[in-house]
Amino acid sequence: AGRYAERFRVDAGKFQWIPYCEDPPMLPSGVPSENYLFTSGVHQRDYATLFAAIEGLNVELRVVAPASGFAQMRVPSNVRFLGYLNRPQYWRTLAAARMVVMSI
Repeated sequence: AGRYAERFRVDAGKFQWIPYCEDPPMLPSGVPSENYLFTSGVHQRDYATLFAAIEGLNVELRVVAPASGFAQMRVPSNVRFLGYLNRPQYWRTLAAARMVVMSI
């Protein structure tokens, strides 16, 4: 919070850490990196902006969330919905990603 307060010149008391999920376990070791971006979740995400940003790029965005939640959105062809993954699949998919993106 201190760095944010200093950077944005805001009282540090106005920042509060709010955990939205558990801390990740040790990521699986030896997972080869693959050429895709990873994101997950549906709560308070700005997928419209993320989809606009990646549209037309030569990289796939893998979304761990049900596709049905995006029925009303314009989804680029390089987006792939994985639905729900069990924990080992989730962490392996995250670990193999070229980059993790959280659009909040």
